[in-house]
Amino acid sequence: MFDACDVDALTPLIHRDATQFLPPDDPSLAGRDDIATWWFGPALPW
Repeated sequence: MFDACDVDALTPLIHRDATQFLPPDDPSLAGRDDIATWWFGPALPW
């Protein structure tokens, strides 16, 4: 799913309390909604 950039299929697999760290950027992303928002926004295109 990740290699295919299928964010819609990957997002439900993230726990609601997940944290994604983006070194060297700070702060990290907290929670499914924040992570998915970043994936659909600044992370594209990958």
